[in-house]
Amino acid sequence: MYFYEKLSSIKDLKHSISERLENKDIKRIYSEKDTRIYHNEDFTFLVTNDIAIRFRDIKTLKKFISACKNIDEERIQS
Repeated sequence: MYFYEKLSSIKDLKHSISERLENKDIKRIYSEKDTRIYHNEDFTFLVTNDIAIRFRDIKTLKKFISACKNIDEERIQS
């Protein structure tokens, strides 16, 4: 898993994905509000406006989402 948090890195990733969408090298498999998930034979990308995470495959992404949905973010101490 690789995590992007710098705005410039996220913009670069979005641009790269956009170009690859046109070439059919990658496809969008989820889209809702500001969250998008893209997939190709090498990686799966979860992209929002302020973070992006690259996963090895869809199975790993699904495990990540499943693990996170049970976390109450209000209980996390700063």
